[in-house]
Amino acid sequence: MWNSPTYPGRAHYLASLPDQLEIARTSYRFYVAPNVWVFERGKLDYVGTRLVRQAFADQDRPALLRLFDVHDEIRRGLDGDAPAIDRALLQARFDLGLPPFNEEE
Repeated sequence: MWNSPTYPGRAHYLASLPDQLEIARTSYRFYVAPNVWVFERGKLDYVGTRLVRQAFADQDRPALLRLFDVHDEIRRGLDGDAPAIDRALLQARFDLGLPPFNEEE
């Protein structure tokens, strides 16, 4: 179901956060809107920014922890230059109730 979605990938961007993480991990391309998809480095950036923000907005700690693993797995599939996600900083900001990123980031 996830890897062969119906009309333009609705299963991807309408899924719950845990399902989106699994789709991002297993699917070659990840639909982020109707007829808009990302893959490789774009998917890594999407997981590291948009899905992090969603985990913070939903106050979903298990999804945030799973996101770290998914991000690392996608990153391993790319070249060695892909940046790692700062787990300690994001966990601390989550625990303190702060937004995931500063405004200037």
